Amino acid sequence: MLATKMHCRGGFSSRRSLASGHSHHGTNQIPGVRAASRVAGKRRVCPTVAFVGTNKEPAVPAVVVPLGGDTPLHTPQNVQARFLTADWAAAFRTQPDEFDYWIYDIEGTIPDFLRGSLFRNGPGNFERGGQQYHHMLDGDGYVSRFCFAEHNQVHFRSRYVRTREFVKEEEADKVLFRNTFGTQRLGGWIANMFDLYLKNPANTNVFEWNSQLFAIWEAGLPYRLDPYTLGTMNGRPDTLNGTLIDGIAPSSTSSVFLDQVLKLGSAMTAHPHIITGVPPEQSRLVTWSWRSVLKPFGDADMAIKVTEYGPDETKLGTTSFVMKHCFFNPHDFAVTANHHVFFQNDLKFNMLAYLLGLKGPAQCISFGPNPMKVHVVPRDGGTHKVLESESSFLIHHANAFEDGDEIEVWSSGWGPEALAKLKEQERVNGESGMLGSWKVVLAGDFTGIPFTTLWRHRINANTGEVKRTVMYDAQNMDHPRVNPHFYSRKTRYVYFNASERPSSPGEAGPPQVFVRFDTETGEVQSWSPGQRCFCEELIFVAGPAGAVKEDDGVLLGMVYDGETHRSSLVVMDATDFTKGPLVRIHLSHHIPHGLHGMYSEKYYGPPVDPYLP
Repeated sequence: MLATKMHCRGGFSSRRSLASGHSHHGTNQIPGVRAASRVAGKRRVCPTVAFVGTNKEPAVPAVVVPLGGDTPLHTPQNVQARFLTADWAAAFRTQPDEFDYWIYDIEGTIPDFLRGSLFRNGPGNFERGGQQYHHMLDGDGYVSRFCFAEHNQVHFRSRYVRTREFVKEEEADKVLFRNTFGTQRLGGWIANMFDLYLKNPANTNVFEWNSQLFAIWEAGLPYRLDPYTLGTMNGRPDTLNGTLIDGIAPSSTSSVFLDQVLKLGSAMTAHPHIITGVPPEQSRLVTWSWRSVLKPFGDADMAIKVTEYGPDETKLGTTSFVMKHCFFNPHDFAVTANHHVFFQNDLKFNMLAYLLGLKGPAQCISFGPNPMKVHVVPRDGGTHKVLESESSFLIHHANAFEDGDEIEVWSSGWGPEALAKLKEQERVNGESGMLGSWKVVLAGDFTGIPFTTLWRHRINANTGEVKRTVMYDAQNMDHPRVNPHFYSRKTRYVYFNASERPSSPGEAGPPQVFVRFDTETGEVQSWSPGQRCFCEELIFVAGPAGAVKEDDGVLLGMVYDGETHRSSLVVMDATDFTKGPLVRIHLSHHIPHGLHGMYSEKYYGPPVDPYLP
């Protein structure tokens, strides 16, 4: 079982507000600070006392993390990637507590325009009843929220997403459901065979629309959360007013009657896009759902329905199309002024291994030999066109825009060389190399991890030509972002997290640097929080002139510090990364390495802390 640390102990670590220059001494209790702790699979809420001073909680020493029978970590230093493997493993320790408190350890002055709420989502719990989850992506969704108030005040709250499966497993204190990335009930294949019901961890992303907050996972339905409390509402997934279908699996037999009898449903992407309009009434939420349409002889098509909503949740229109011979849904998609763009990576699926309970569905995927397909879908419902490009695997799309007769898409992903490396791993290891083994990732062995590059694809739907070029390949990178006011328009700057610069080309590593990349000049600005620190996705928050000046704003990014076993939020100036953070907001604990998030202009926190002078 992963080592955990309870916070029900009479107080958080002492804090001092560096920005305001004042401190509280003695034993003054700050009301309203609470931590909810789960003990032996149960949850209890215990009040705590927060002290504000200067001393800090001692650092957590490097430890060996057992992996449920797998080889434990023992390598103290990864020479290739120049980081401590125990630090990287500690970033994935279960967080047993839920928090609700004002943060007092703040370095720097928060910009006046930052008065909204940052939401983050990611796996937070990696074991149940002593059973280690097989992969971190099976971890239970843990949503964090930073609310920026006046007078340099920040409030933090976090809650687990209480999905149907989470509630049942927490009560039983054991794994009850099959999971996408390999976690299964104890008892081997006999206990899991022919069970198509997958646990929805709601752990991948979070989005807010019309003051409605949702936690999402790409192979299931979203869960609606209260944006003020982060409590899970209704106790069941949300169908977005009937747009989605609640069922045991996102599949279809092509028969409405049989689908209802078998209780088959649909799933929603974990990457909806919000197109910021001017005026705001022109803003759009663009999302899509999918169902795997089962075909004879082990084949399947994917039925996709794209839906656009107005600011008041009014459904403005839908567009449907089919990806032929497609088992695995694209992780992301792109939106331009007139088109939706989907990239279909060529994948094969071992249906028999999944049905017999031998593996989770993600473990049954392998790379195919065929070219990548590009689907260009007009937003007005016009003819859907399918083009081909050389074999690649695209993950996240930073931006997409139209340039004359061509569409340009900027994406992180693996090119042909990386795919060849992954295919060789599959051949040697006899298992899917797409997402890797968690024990290898935790051990800090990135030699088998594919190098992720920023790519440009120029698509001409009239001629059928797709041109691929490298935009940035100096560091292993991911999670590219642009100013959201400029999404679907030509932009100059891209922001992302990346590894340290490798000692040899194509050498992967964990994310330890924040990068600002100028696509016109090639200039790279970067900042690293330190050798024992790891960086997450950056979120762009536009400044007062952010709608007309592309780099007016700040970037918000989480950092985990392996030396202190704590997390912090940094605020970076969008115009200059070389000077480091404008603000660093220190938590009194760690947040496991997360996935995605979003910023809302609305303040969902409590009233301003009355105990600050």
